[in-house]
Amino acid sequence: MIKFIAACAQFAVTPLAVRENVQKAVHWIERAVRETDAQLIVLPETLTTGFTPGVPVEDLWNLVDSLPGDMTARSPRWRAA
Repeated sequence: MIKFIAACAQFAVTPLAVRENVQKAVHWIERAVRETDAQLIVLPETLTTGFTPGVPVEDLWNLVDSLPGDMTARSPRWRAA
């Protein structure tokens, strides 16, 4: 069995504010690693757009990014795993 530290970050997601929500996630990921040395951080399920029933699928597709993409590019301050 491999032992590791897991952390959970639960925070308010702003509906349809993808960049803002990703920035919040990065903050909480960095804090979890800094304070606990977590190797796994669990984030809210609807992190990027929030739970947005009634929003047309086409509108959601226009908000999200591809993988890899701009939102997933490594920040220079992140160290390689």
